[in-house]
Amino acid sequence: MAALGAGALAFFLVRHYLSSQEQKIRHAVMSGQERTERVVVARRSLEAGAIIGPETMAIGEIPKRHLSARAVLPSGFNGVQKRVLTRPMSAGEPLLADFVAGLLIERFSDLLKEGERAVSLDVTPLDSHAGMLVPGDYIDLFALVRAKPGTREQRMIPLVERIKVLAAGAEPLRTADQSFQQLPEQQTRYASITVGVPVDRAEKLLMARQIGEVVYLLRNAHDADMVMSKFDREHAGKRQIGYRYYSISTPQGQIRRAEPSPAAPGADSDATAGE
Repeated sequence: MAALGAGALAFFLVRHYLSSQEQKIRHAVMSGQERTERVVVARRSLEAGAIIGPETMAIGEIPKRHLSARAVLPSGFNGVQKRVLTRPMSAGEPLLADFVAGLLIERFSDLLKEGERAVSLDVTPLDSHAGMLVPGDYIDLFALVRAKPGTREQRMIPLVERIKVLAAGAEPLRTADQSFQQLPEQQTRYASITVGVPVDRAEKLLMARQIGEVVYLLRNAHDADMVMSKFDREHAGKRQIGYRYYSISTPQGQIRRAEPSPAAPGADSDATAGE
């Protein structure tokens, strides 16, 4: 009995000692030896492209010694509201300035650069690479037309290269400088894409879409080599002097020589040259 009593007493004494030590450690942490800092954190798991706001962000506390100099503090939250994330975030992860992209666009036309026009193109599941083509990707556009009238042989005519996909279906980029926008799972099936093309190429693209099929080739986002433009520059000196004419029957265009108009009888030669 005495041994059992001594064992029970020892158990309670050890338990009391450990409890008191835990309280001392907790008090040391809370009293400033382990200071914490209030920072902006993700309220839940977020995908790249999520909009920064009260619905997606909250205020959390992390030990100051683990605080990054790029962490967004509550005092700076107004400066990042209505911007978007460039990378996914886990719930409770601190928001860093590196994760913040440009300001959320107010309307779709804000995505267009000066001199660009928006054109929508129909795509099939095969064209969209089973939904893996996302806003922000770069593509080259070609017209698929018959090589010769009355034959089934087709050839691809380059239209414009390295243009940015601004929207896939109803899901657009959310900022003008956003590198890409991940599509929600329920929106990976879409029937059209919207691109921004230079205004001098928009008419040519629309004509090609009316008389044939417009196809595209996906390119790496970092591939800036303009193969078609380089070819045009190399052959610029070999072209006939004139202008390129486009029509429904000639979507690829044809060179027409700029011949001087015949002089009227009795007309002054200088006036004719001026015309």
